[in-house]
Amino acid sequence: MMIPLVLAGGLSAVATTGALAADPANGQAACRADLEFIPGFLVENDAGAPEHLKRLGAPALDKALAEARQGIAADPSGADCLSLLNRYVRAWRGGHIAVSPGPEANPAEATPDEAASAPSEPSAKSGRSTLRWLSDRTVLITLPTFDPGERDPLEGLLASHRRRLSQTPNWILDIRENDGGADLTYAPLLEAIVVSPRVEVGAEFLSTPANIANTRGLCRVYQDKSCEAAVAPLVAAMQAARPGDYVRPPGVTEAVTVKRDHRAPREAPRRVAVVIDQACGSSCEQFVLSVRQSANVKLFGRRTAGSLDYSNVRPQALPSGSRLLWYATSRSLRLPYLPVDAAGIPPDIYLPPAAPGADPAAEIERVRAWLEAP
Repeated sequence: MMIPLVLAGGLSAVATTGALAADPANGQAACRADLEFIPGFLVENDAGAPEHLKRLGAPALDKALAEARQGIAADPSGADCLSLLNRYVRAWRGGHIAVSPGPEANPAEATPDEAASAPSEPSAKSGRSTLRWLSDRTVLITLPTFDPGERDPLEGLLASHRRRLSQTPNWILDIRENDGGADLTYAPLLEAIVVSPRVEVGAEFLSTPANIANTRGLCRVYQDKSCEAAVAPLVAAMQAARPGDYVRPPGVTEAVTVKRDHRAPREAPRRVAVVIDQACGSSCEQFVLSVRQSANVKLFGRRTAGSLDYSNVRPQALPSGSRLLWYATSRSLRLPYLPVDAAGIPPDIYLPPAAPGADPAAEIERVRAWLEAP
């Protein structure tokens, strides 16, 4: 769960995508310097790193580090650096951690704040939400991303079809391949669907000098006018804490809150099928945790990605000045009682993976038939 404009999945997904782009190719020595910087930085600043170190064991992570060193030694030009660094950081955790191309400035020539907040603005996953009636009883809403820029289009889409939607008893929400983003993006869907009180669990943030600087610098990444106001209270709370302590966002006193702003059943769809898969991560999984509490919702498909326990990623400039490390600064207050990262979120009704080359629409048709069955 995220506070407003403090993003999780969108940044992580962008960083992963960026990591597949062309490497800045600034040489073997710079790549080695970036690699050697990462382990110590993660242990001190990444909210999940100590737990992952304990669970995975030092030998496994040492092996991954040794393999990365060998890869760099065999790559004098540094052309494969991004791939090697990403392979290493993914040994720590599958999601909300990545290395991407970053600022050109040399951190050694910048102030600490400048070095921590110099990344260029990442681009969001393309793809708008779409809406299509499969029959007079069932509508399909496809949601490829919960990127912050999708909130207004999604709200507009629902508003423009409000009357017919109110007369459609069955909704299918296709969030397969959804790359996450921000919780606020899917708020209009919760308002339209949920008929039961629901429990929401917050997160706490690790306070370190780097995390404070990188949280403050996040607004430069997104160039959002409202970002500074949203982030400032959290930055102040982190500054007031001792390094290494966890703090809750200002105003958050309870780990668990009960939301009672649900719809009357007669105003919501009678049945809602949410189709999930292993690519649904971060805010996509937070949406699943929230919406599945409604009495009219069932989950179809396969387990989700398992990338939610540690989130609110921040960019840290690496020593080369050409790359960024994206890492998690918060941990869910669900832990240790309800971890998601270990195995993802299971569906209520399992659908086996489609055969290679199969039409994804066939799975949706199967769900439609279930919803419309007498």
